Amino acid sequence: MFCVDPVGGNVLCYAQLARYLGNNQPFYGLQSPGLFGESEPLTRIEDMASCYIEALQTIQPV
Repeated sequence: MFCVDPVGGNVLCYAQLARYLGNNQPFYGLQSPGLFGESEPLTRIEDMASCYIEALQTIQPV
């Protein structure tokens, strides 16, 4: 299962869901870069989508 960060939030909001699913269910939280000042935040949905797709493909190649 893949979940992206909610607007203005972070993927920690999915911690309870991940625990509930159990160890046999792979769970990935995709965090948009820049939310914590480590880089410029992405402001365009197209850039966010590209970032998420790239992350997804590193975990599950096409």
